[in-house]
Amino acid sequence: MPLLEDGDFTLWESNAIVRYLCARHAAATLYPEDLRTRFDAERWMDWQQTTLNRAGGPAFIQWIRTPAEQRQPAVIAQSVAATEPLLQMLDAHLATRPWMAGKHFTVADIPIGCEIHRWWGLPQPRPTLPNLARWYAAVQARPATRGVLDLPCLTPPPSPPASLQTDRRFHRHALPRQPAGRGAGRLGPERCRHATFRKLDQPV
Repeated sequence: MPLLEDGDFTLWESNAIVRYLCARHAAATLYPEDLRTRFDAERWMDWQQTTLNRAGGPAFIQWIRTPAEQRQPAVIAQSVAATEPLLQMLDAHLATRPWMAGKHFTVADIPIGCEIHRWWGLPQPRPTLPNLARWYAAVQARPATRGVLDLPCLTPPPSPPASLQTDRRFHRHALPRQPAGRGAGRLGPERCRHATFRKLDQPV
């Protein structure tokens, strides 16, 4: 679970952490002062968490966290069918503006950038979405995303031991864990959002 400790203050929940860091360290830029612009950005953050993430999550689980022989193509297909219209919506939105909330990079672009990184990292066909691709390339070009949004997908987990394959209690957490350290869990939106702020003195 993502967790921020700032002195004696502890905060969890990914998008709340992003909001806090932007308001604390980049007020008036990443966290706009204009209320309409700010809440337009906040609206997109909520949409990412409640709509885009939920649509794409099942395919991510199947491709990345499920052994190949246990994958369910129907689950992947349903996830793709739910996600592609949302990406088309983003593409249309970005046809008239450079960033999610208008002329400037804001708090809205961070979680959606992480979500697109995760989705486009999956081993499946990608439709042509020129405006979304242009925006994502601009997100990737920002110095604070280096070491996160330029990393490839995680390697899918190995097959479980034979003794577990017939056990109904088998769960993905029984698989060997990814090693800790740089890049561990790197496709999860929570991790890349925090890494975006790993150096607060670094341009974003």
